[in-house]
Amino acid sequence: MTSGSTPSYEEIELGLRRGWFPVASVQQLDSPQRADLLGESLVVFRDGDGRAAVTGRRCVHRGGDLSLGRIVDGSIECPYHGWRYGGDGVCSAIPSLEDPSKIPANARVPSYPAVERFGLVWTCLGDPVTDPPELPELDDLEIEYRATAPFDTQAGLLHALENFRDVAHFPFVHRQSMGEVATTVPALEVRSEGFETWMRHDFSASAGANELYHDKEHVVMDYHAVAPSLATNLLDHGEGGHRVVIEAFCPISARGGCRIWVVSGTAKDYTASTPEEALEAEFTVVSEDMLMLESVSPPEVPLHNEAPHASVPADRYTMASRHAYLAFIRHALDSDRATNGAVATNQAASTQ
Repeated sequence: MTSGSTPSYEEIELGLRRGWFPVASVQQLDSPQRADLLGESLVVFRDGDGRAAVTGRRCVHRGGDLSLGRIVDGSIECPYHGWRYGGDGVCSAIPSLEDPSKIPANARVPSYPAVERFGLVWTCLGDPVTDPPELPELDDLEIEYRATAPFDTQAGLLHALENFRDVAHFPFVHRQSMGEVATTVPALEVRSEGFETWMRHDFSASAGANELYHDKEHVVMDYHAVAPSLATNLLDHGEGGHRVVIEAFCPISARGGCRIWVVSGTAKDYTASTPEEALEAEFTVVSEDMLMLESVSPPEVPLHNEAPHASVPADRYTMASRHAYLAFIRHALDSDRATNGAVATNQAASTQ
């Protein structure tokens, strides 16, 4: 790949392995949770210290699915033969052994970092090139987070990300929930820095079925996206206070398939509705989006001209965020090359 060129899908997948992605809701960790990220089968659970843990899902003994197991003494127990693994992936117990100290050295599953943030558990498959995503604009709002059940779609990561950042689809896709929304999109205030993008949008709607969007005038929407996996919308309801909608994305592969986590956050000053009502409202809105994501063609944004693709000024934020996403991929790939080059140099020097 030359500098500035569009990376191949294989390169995109390599780059994504160095980014942070959501794999479970914190609310669900009373039992093991399965996740699939970029071809890797994972299980998410709480270890003996109450910390979130992410490991491979396949037991190395006979291939049992660890997500179907239970937590025993802080380890996850395989439902097949009872082998137990800690959050570090190391096997801690094998019931069939007469001598419990004779656990094979290779009795371990892959383990990955786990960070709890915005009501979700985040992980990275490779050596992360950034810290987990941060949203400093929320720090002083004392946000209470609630997550919906995840949405699974055939659409790819980039399609899903761009849907959330797009305001031109409101009067069409969300006609039922939002009601009458102007079809013309005024010039968008867009800012980019590194792998992050921001946009401010003035939202008005009338006669929508969804109470949170019914007869609203000049609600300020502050969008913030962090490549490669996070998009947010902080809404200022004036005297009604602030709430945030977070969508976080877990890609099955670089070519298509994605799990979408939707988190509704209500600030301490938020009085426009209850946290439960805010979550239900966003579930309805995203359910409307899913009808579109399940039918987009091709499943992922055609970065390599696989299909005709055109944009207009209303897509300015979408395109800025796409550039940030590709910048992240290129940075991850360049970092890989630098690391591999340093390793090769050191190996060559050691043989001289």
